[in-house]
Amino acid sequence: MLLNIKQKTYVVVFAVALSLLLRVAEAEDWSQWRGMNRDGITVESSGYDEGGWPPTHRWTIDPGYGCSSPLVVGNLIYVMGNKKVKNRDTDVVYCLRLSDLDAGKSLAQATVWSYSYECPKGTGAGNDNLGGTSATPTYDYNSGCLFTFSKKGHLKCFDSPKTSGHIRWERNLKKEYDPVSVSWDYNCSPLVLDGKVIVEVGDYKQGKNGYTATLAAFDVSDGKEVWHAGNSKGGASSPVALTVEETKCVAIRSNGGKLWVVRASDGSVVADYSWTSKIPIPTLAVSGSRLFGTNSYTGAGCRYLNIKLTEPGYDELINNKQIRSNVSSPIIWKDHVFCTGCPDGYNRHDTGPLKCMSLSGSDIGQVKWASDDAGSKDVFGHGPTLLCAGDGRILALNAHSHMLVLVDADPSRSYLDNRVASIALEEIPVSPKHTRTDPGYTYTMIFANEKLYVRPQDGKVYCYSMARVAAEHE
Repeated sequence: MLLNIKQKTYVVVFAVALSLLLRVAEAEDWSQWRGMNRDGITVESSGYDEGGWPPTHRWTIDPGYGCSSPLVVGNLIYVMGNKKVKNRDTDVVYCLRLSDLDAGKSLAQATVWSYSYECPKGTGAGNDNLGGTSATPTYDYNSGCLFTFSKKGHLKCFDSPKTSGHIRWERNLKKEYDPVSVSWDYNCSPLVLDGKVIVEVGDYKQGKNGYTATLAAFDVSDGKEVWHAGNSKGGASSPVALTVEETKCVAIRSNGGKLWVVRASDGSVVADYSWTSKIPIPTLAVSGSRLFGTNSYTGAGCRYLNIKLTEPGYDELINNKQIRSNVSSPIIWKDHVFCTGCPDGYNRHDTGPLKCMSLSGSDIGQVKWASDDAGSKDVFGHGPTLLCAGDGRILALNAHSHMLVLVDADPSRSYLDNRVASIALEEIPVSPKHTRTDPGYTYTMIFANEKLYVRPQDGKVYCYSMARVAAEHE
């Protein structure tokens, strides 16, 4: 049947409207550390097949020093930074309107509200370049609250974060739990689960509260402690949720040679897997009841455990040194894990290939490909950020050069065959020193509502559009 011009116009308009509707339906917020499910994966497409590459720089803001991830919730972006206010180090929490930033307005003009409190920038390790905010806030849709956690242990609950910076409750966990200081103070991003906000408190002695506590859970409504668990030092990682035989659990790697798994309801221990390691930083990756962890300090290597409720609480599936990540957290996609390593140890911050490892079958624990295989020179640095888009593509950002590489997460092909595209994000300054303390060293990157947000150590947030730009691609 032949269509007249008017009918063809209707068909085209309908197709465009349907395409836009599907893209909107696939858009997703980024409400906590590592995304909606705390796994580094977004349901959104990388934008490549839709003509969204190369990414287009939209705007840059400077909320203050630090590398905590921003959050995107609808038309709002929450971000923390450390600034000098009246010559005092001060943490500032911002709620900004994204539509204003997209329209070219300044940080001040886009601010819905801000909240500040005195907090030292330094780390306690004599290196201020690793200071500033590092724990990513968490937005809880059920309670409508925003939770923030500072380097010095200030845990705060904002009860109306879409309109005001009103505090419902707050606690100073460093004073209350008297933890033994780790090199970089508190870095744990709060986990909200079943009406509780859970953080690492790192008290392995019977401190001011008279008991030990690696983890502690607090009631979302009033901040009262619900349970505490563990007896090892705090590290620099963040807790994750998993379900074991229909039982909700929480897991974290501590700095005392332990990987803890506890019940989310009461903090009772399910597993305390021994893993001698120093300052574990990467967040555990979850696949059902299984956990993948990695480290490049003392105890370098990776582990893959199946957690169970019967003694000893786990089955060890992988224990090798094929992946040794210092900062970058692993991503599990279709029975394979993707992560970067530090082949020369953590003192070589300008190296680190992206690797794909099998997590099942006869080749479990084997590396299927690496970005420094023959014919490729791609490396990603000491603390690169990885994301996986809903179209099965990995976004890997070199922490030094800010080269963004798009790679198909296909274990059956070589890295070079999987490499789709790359672009240097030239708006982000590159430091020639190539050390992890460079202000331009990049630790965080998020993907929300067709935009990519990148934040180096100096605290500036760079926004890139991943949406199709008709004028540039037609």
